[in-house]
Amino acid sequence: MSPLNELQHGGSVDEWDDARSLTRAACLILMLASLASMTARIGGIESREKTPMISANDRSRWCTVRALVDDGTYAIDTLVFRTNEDGKLLRDRNGKLVRDPKWQTIDMVRHRGADGKEHYYSSKPPLLPTMIAGGYWAIKKVFGLEIVEEYSAIIRALLVLINVVPLALLFWLTWRLCDRYCRHEWSRLFVIAVATWGTFLTTFAVVLNNHLPAAVSTMVAIYAVFQVLARRDQRLSDDQDAEELPDASWGWHVLAGLAAGFAAANELPALSLLVALGLGLTWAAPLRSLGYYLAAGAVGVAFFATNLVAHNSWKPPYMHRSDGAVVATAEVNELAAGEAPAAIRDALGKQLIQLGPDAVVEEAYGDDRWQLFNPFDEQRWALQLNDGVCTIREWNDWYEYERSHWRGGDKKGVDRGEPNVAKYAAHVLVGHHGIFSLTPVWLLTLVGIGIALRQGEGAFRGFALLTGALWAVCTAFYIARPLDDRNYGGVSCGFRWLYWQIPMWTIAMIPALDWVAERPRLRNVAIVLLTIGVGSAAYASAKPFSHPWLYDFWVYLGWASND
Repeated sequence: MSPLNELQHGGSVDEWDDARSLTRAACLILMLASLASMTARIGGIESREKTPMISANDRSRWCTVRALVDDGTYAIDTLVFRTNEDGKLLRDRNGKLVRDPKWQTIDMVRHRGADGKEHYYSSKPPLLPTMIAGGYWAIKKVFGLEIVEEYSAIIRALLVLINVVPLALLFWLTWRLCDRYCRHEWSRLFVIAVATWGTFLTTFAVVLNNHLPAAVSTMVAIYAVFQVLARRDQRLSDDQDAEELPDASWGWHVLAGLAAGFAAANELPALSLLVALGLGLTWAAPLRSLGYYLAAGAVGVAFFATNLVAHNSWKPPYMHRSDGAVVATAEVNELAAGEAPAAIRDALGKQLIQLGPDAVVEEAYGDDRWQLFNPFDEQRWALQLNDGVCTIREWNDWYEYERSHWRGGDKKGVDRGEPNVAKYAAHVLVGHHGIFSLTPVWLLTLVGIGIALRQGEGAFRGFALLTGALWAVCTAFYIARPLDDRNYGGVSCGFRWLYWQIPMWTIAMIPALDWVAERPRLRNVAIVLLTIGVGSAAYASAKPFSHPWLYDFWVYLGWASND
């Protein structure tokens, strides 16, 4: 009989100790092998431009890191585009800005900065890049290295620090919760195998991204809350010694607040987790939960403060995608849709002069919408023609600029969005980007949630309810998004918008695994499910911002297209 099955068969104490030692050794091997694999992949990644920045997504954030430390600004104009000796942006013979292939990115916006001039900025929230810039600043000060010259060494070192080290923490916390809640050694080993090799979190270790910080923060927040609620469960038990236990310290509440706040700062839907954990802590320890709210509030202040400094606006870039307030209106009954810009300018007359005598109608967006630009102070407005009335609005769509990837007519493949909501839902769940088709081991999580809700007690039952509710609500939220946002997370190895919940899904499968552990045939099924997930994660391990293997297979069969 295997020592891993001694618990349910009443083995001796010595045999049980041997089983636990064997499981611990196996779990340690899985963790170290995964961490070594991620570190090795970071050491070997290379883009076509011979840099460790392998996607526009992470280049966008690295641009902010470099601009902050080297130039003291959040503007990335002179990084993304080439400049002449005077520092002015170069244009080719067609008048288009010349991009620097090593630093170019589509994930950027354009708007007026605090200096009154238009600049390009990363479209990513600035809090995370600002924190990482601190690491680059330290390297620059201590070793005298600059990222423009030593980008290979600096970026790789920072990726290990900000991706691999936090994942090591996630693995360790996962093991700690397994040690507490798993009844079978087989279950412990399986959970660690999932965490270290069977999810897309390790796939994203080679790029600078928001999903890993959000997932690790979620794990830390959940672990801290477990410390509080588990202590309360002990105090409410019949154990006389447990009744004398003090409440969990303020530190756990503060840690939970910092972690949950940082998860929400990196993944907006994680606000639901922030609120839910706050309610749970308030119920368990009303006074000490104040530490949770203060810590979460501090992260919120940092999030909005960095956004204000970077963009001169409290709102992050993704909230600037529509026209602003009305500035003026003009009767232009004599004009028809598609009229020449010069005619539009002449028809506006007095209203145009009020905005700026040098303003010009610069570019058309469709038959009845134009940009109005004053080159003197680099001010923009949006012009909308409707039933003979031209409405002039403040320019607030930061994603509309010269050669922007995000203009509707320029999108390709999945970026265009899926028009059929039902079809989109099917692919999100079980299709080419499916949560359950790419990582079918999450089916065990559903079973585990069901078992915990029916038979569980105390903190774990509440955790299972929270996991199931957040999973359902966030999935429904993304499926119900407008057409432009129904794009599966863009070109990505899976449905990445839910990856911050992966640590919760991993822990929530424990009750199902304990049930499966006593059934040899089901154990084999579980291993097959895990194997498929390992393969899906490994397929994109060198380039997480690429299509999943199922989507590529559909393209091969002619069922899908990248055009």
